[in-house]
Amino acid sequence: RTVIIGDQEWMAENLRVTRYNNGDDIPTDLYHEDWTNTTEGAYAIFPHEDADGINSPEEMVETYGKLYNWYAVVDTRGLCPQGWSVPSADDWTQLVDYVVSQGYPNEEDKPYGAGNALKSCLQVDSPLEWCNTSEHPRWSSHSTHSGFDEFGFSALPGGYLFTNGFSYFALGGGGYWWSSSEVSSTAAFFRSASRSTGRLREWRLNKTRGYSVRCVRKVGLDDPEPEPPYDLILEVYPAGAGIVTGGGEYQEGEQVDISATAEEGWGFLMWIGDTQQVDDPFSPDTWLTMPSQNVSLTARFQQDPIYGEGVTDIDGNEYLTVIIGDQEWMAENLRVTNYNNGDPIPTDLSNDEWASTTEGAYAINSHESADGINSPEEMVEAYGKLYNWYAVADSRGLCPQGWSVPSDNDWAALVDYVVAEGFPNESDNPNGAGNALKSCRQVNSPLGGECNTSTHPRWISHSDHLCFDEFGFSALPGGSRWNAGYFTNVGHLGSWWSANEFSGSSAWRRGMRGFYGDVSISYLGKNNGYSIRCIRD
Repeated sequence: RTVIIGDQEWMAENLRVTRYNNGDDIPTDLYHEDWTNTTEGAYAIFPHEDADGINSPEEMVETYGKLYNWYAVVDTRGLCPQGWSVPSADDWTQLVDYVVSQGYPNEEDKPYGAGNALKSCLQVDSPLEWCNTSEHPRWSSHSTHSGFDEFGFSALPGGYLFTNGFSYFALGGGGYWWSSSEVSSTAAFFRSASRSTGRLREWRLNKTRGYSVRCVRKVGLDDPEPEPPYDLILEVYPAGAGIVTGGGEYQEGEQVDISATAEEGWGFLMWIGDTQQVDDPFSPDTWLTMPSQNVSLTARFQQDPIYGEGVTDIDGNEYLTVIIGDQEWMAENLRVTNYNNGDPIPTDLSNDEWASTTEGAYAINSHESADGINSPEEMVEAYGKLYNWYAVADSRGLCPQGWSVPSDNDWAALVDYVVAEGFPNESDNPNGAGNALKSCRQVNSPLGGECNTSTHPRWISHSDHLCFDEFGFSALPGGSRWNAGYFTNVGHLGSWWSANEFSGSSAWRRGMRGFYGDVSISYLGKNNGYSIRCIRD
């Protein structure tokens, strides 16, 4: 499998090849001293006896790949497939820098660090229920650092072979990947991920160690150049929302006027697509200089939201509401502290209490995790509170009278309506349903005004996924309190409970992420703390 991350395409599995690209065999089964002393390429296989449930070398290779010395990495006969290469130290840095730019700092103590964002989510005692496994391949358990595979890189802990040629270490606990970059005559750069940290770390060690290999390819490396004249393709999104003029065939360097006119009930939002040559992507009447390639532009239109009369909870908190299709939703996250009969909802639970309770409770995400938010009260005002599912199901009622926590069918109806309006529920689609439901408040938003902000509440910056709040739902990333008790993901992830349980210990929830365009669905432990949006009965 391969995965595109930024401007790079990576293997999403460890290399398993036994031959160079010219067909020559890569030496293996070297005796200890031979492995230590060779300056020729070689590979080894981690002993399958060290992994419960792996019964042969072939199963070990299928699970974690092979371990290569650095001399195999740089052999001129080629280790990676044609068109691919072993990543240089700079290639690894580019990957890490991209992950960091998406909001995952490359820091040891961050549960949402770059290493955890690149690790496979398969892990012993993973808090993500569908990733919780003791079967290989998987990471060993850790109370703080869990892989969540944000980008599909699926890094796995294949361990390593020491320079002595017979000592194998860290299967399940560490992943180690060569770069093609040399440090000295005896050492080279590599990257590692550990079960106990959130960082993808750069090292420099002996070339005779045995590490895993991931190959990389530059996106678009082999794309053919079109022949002139070049096509300017103009489209409308959603279909029927407006008309565009200016499309056709043009020569390189020709200046072309383009125009977008909205139909009644719609407003022009922005041009999207190949906008590099467009003078002003946020003007309906603009121009571009035709480059030496075909250009596709889409005029993106937006409807005005239909707001309801609002609603007030038992504490006196007032909420904006919005009508979307046949539903009326809160356009803000719930902040209530009491059930509808006046009983207080428990709070200030310790991590252990939060993890073990079967009673309703709420929490407030750590305000220290959001620059510019200086108190719990400001965090609540920005993102609302986080409730466990037992509060959702409590018969005393969490939502205002006449309103309720949405069922999974209610959420499905909302997403289906948004999809029917032209916003597919696809993770890699910039026009996806999630982006259409997110608040436009975003770091570096090209929409400008109040949408372009670094002040919370807001979504993190992303070059592809622009939040544009098509329907006034104004979803915000309040983060979560995991079932282990710690807080994470404010500004990056929004999660909202449904009223439907999946099992005795888990329930359905919907999620939106800063780096994807969809509304995801999953079932997670009832002791997780998520936001709530109420829906009118």
